[in-house]
Amino acid sequence: MIQVIVCALLTCIATIGAAFGMMTYNASGSEGGAEEKKVSLTSAKSRMISVPIISDNKVQGYVVARFEYVADADLLKASKVPPESVLADEAFKIIYGSAGRDFRIAKKTDVEEVTASVREGVNKRWAAPVLKDVMIDSWSFLRNEEIRRNHEQQKR
Repeated sequence: MIQVIVCALLTCIATIGAAFGMMTYNASGSEGGAEEKKVSLTSAKSRMISVPIISDNKVQGYVVARFEYVADADLLKASKVPPESVLADEAFKIIYGSAGRDFRIAKKTDVEEVTASVREGVNKRWAAPVLKDVMIDSWSFLRNEEIRRNHEQQKR
């Protein structure tokens, strides 16, 4: 009689252990499945844009910028609009609309806000999180005097 009880007890322990092991295995397997479905990313550079900075009803100079972006490749393939055009348009609107900022003495926070705003604006226009990150490839502010001086030097 004791042998039957011990055998039943061992069977119960083995069954509970197997059930626990399968639950642990399935839990780790579902996380692995989520990792297998990775988003394919691509990166590219936008074209150079120049944005006039107007202050006191005069053009003070131009912000000349070029952006690099990281995007979801599958969503880009599905889109019929080139991402560079949307990014350039959004960046122009944000920089031009930032009348309160003085880009002649741009701060790190100003530039970070611009890139975050560009990413959010493009994703909002696409109604999907297409852009994962927007970075600045090049950024400079050219005063009108510098542009005139360079133009005159090129004429000579």
